[in-house]
Amino acid sequence: MTISGQVTANLSAPTSGSLDGILLFGNRAGCSTVGSCVDQINGGSTAVLNGALYFASDEIEITGSHGCPGKILVTCRNA
Repeated sequence: MTISGQVTANLSAPTSGSLDGILLFGNRAGCSTVGSCVDQINGGSTAVLNGALYFASDEIEITGSHGCPGKILVTCRNA
C-alpha cells in the first residue's frame, strides 16, 4: 500500500461487523520474504486515517511533510 504525493485521503474503519475498528488488514501469511513488502505514507499527502492497521510482516514507513490527524493503531510482530 502506498499513499504519496499530493493526495488527500479520508479513510475510516467500519464501526460494526467482524472487521470493526480495522482500517487496513494485510495478508496473515505476510510477505514471501519477511521485510520484502513495504507500505508507505509519504510525500505531501494529507491523510485522515481512523482505525487499526495490521500487516503481519510488512515494513511500514511514514515519512515526509504530511498531516495525519486521525487515530491509528499499528500492530506489528517479530518474525
